[in-house]
Amino acid sequence: MATRLVNDNFGRGQTSAPGRAFRLPDVALKIAVLALCACGASQGNEAPMTRGTEDAAASPDGAAVADATTPSDAGTTPSSDDAADAVDGVDAAGEGGATPKGSLGWAAPVTYGVGASADPFVPNDAPINVATGDFNRDGKPDLVVLHTSDNTINVMLNRGDGTFLPPVSYAAGTPVNQMFLGDFNGDGKVDVGLPGGATASNNATANPVVFLGNGDGTFKAPISSSSFGATRGVAIGDFNGDGKLDFVANNPTQGTVTVTLGNGDGSFKAGVVSPPASSFGYSRWVSAGDFNGDNKLDLVIADGVGTMNEVGTAEITTLIGKGDGTFTLGAHYPSPPTASSWSGSPAPVGTGPVVNPEDAFAVDVNNDGKLDIIESLYDHNINVFMGNGDGTFQAAVGYVTGEYPRCVAVADLDGDGLVDLVVNNVGCAPNTANCGTAPGSVAVMLGNGGGTFQAPVRMTPFTYPEWLVVADLNGDRRPDIAVTRVDDGHSVDVIVNTP
Repeated sequence: MATRLVNDNFGRGQTSAPGRAFRLPDVALKIAVLALCACGASQGNEAPMTRGTEDAAASPDGAAVADATTPSDAGTTPSSDDAADAVDGVDAAGEGGATPKGSLGWAAPVTYGVGASADPFVPNDAPINVATGDFNRDGKPDLVVLHTSDNTINVMLNRGDGTFLPPVSYAAGTPVNQMFLGDFNGDGKVDVGLPGGATASNNATANPVVFLGNGDGTFKAPISSSSFGATRGVAIGDFNGDGKLDFVANNPTQGTVTVTLGNGDGSFKAGVVSPPASSFGYSRWVSAGDFNGDNKLDLVIADGVGTMNEVGTAEITTLIGKGDGTFTLGAHYPSPPTASSWSGSPAPVGTGPVVNPEDAFAVDVNNDGKLDIIESLYDHNINVFMGNGDGTFQAAVGYVTGEYPRCVAVADLDGDGLVDLVVNNVGCAPNTANCGTAPGSVAVMLGNGGGTFQAPVRMTPFTYPEWLVVADLNGDRRPDIAVTRVDDGHSVDVIVNTP
């Protein structure tokens, strides 16, 4: 049976007629998992596919992504398909009311404390990631928050009205900084996967760590597996077509990736490195999707350098999957110069610098059935690379979203059938060098259709939003937002989409 993944950022199916929930085209079935069930792919009125911090993926054989809010039949043993029905917020047929066309508004955020109380700003030492999945199979999308100060996952069950029970913590027993949701043992229950063990002292050497779900909102003790070496970014997906979830990690300074193939029980084999030679510059993120339509998962890498007024080598690089868990070099696509530099000094030169890429997400932004790529940069910009469907991409179009964009999620926020964007702008926290004082924000960019977007409308309820997920959290068929914040509070905030 095909592996069914929980994904936080990818939709699937067809754009629906009025009265039916919005979904992206079938191409999303080819997408690999996003780390935080948050950024990259949530679609329309569905809860995002899983990537605790980044991407959840679909199996390349066309298995659908898990529905975040579809309940399994009461009193029956769930199939592996039920786990796939645990992360995208609409039923498998796509039925249900849709957001009234053109209607959009946001309620004041509701704050839930997670982990330690607020501390003076310490970079990435807080509740940095959030994902959504149906952990107790009651048909309601729950939240899980990753806290890197105490190295825990924190599970918050949904009461059904968009409010949540207090978090229940599970210790990873190792340093953690990303999160993915998927069914790692094929039992139809949503599990949590992490890259664990990475520290400055061990050169960020990490290994897969999996919390297997019990299906009642609780989780088993973590399972640790063999290392995939030094990394900064991780994704999950079925990279060898055996129906079992695998991990892939970028090796930042080697220009390669390491794949640890899944055993189907929550453990993983030793890592295999590819391509055989260094193929890209210093890398920060990896995401997966089928870019050329051959039913094999490919990769996109956010790589290169360049900060402030230095015109650098920032780009995305594609790696083409061979279907056996290894990859060959695809192509390099340069990031265009940004519209302006950081708000700090020195002032920008000319049209502005090219700056470090932060993340890359594989999504279909124009509903043509071809995966596109959105890259976020350590500056003000995101770049949209439109896919041609044959593994190649068009030159990027840049958008200024706010200070330091990191996470990008997609959804039909206003019910007009077009893909919109939600962007997490981290902002400039205290003691951040060369950044200035610009606050963070959550930016909404409504889609024009055709893969272009309107200017951002920014919400600034707090200064340092770290990561976000988009899902229908209160059952009204409107995509809502959950966002973690640090600096001014260790919490996750829920922002409800209102008429």
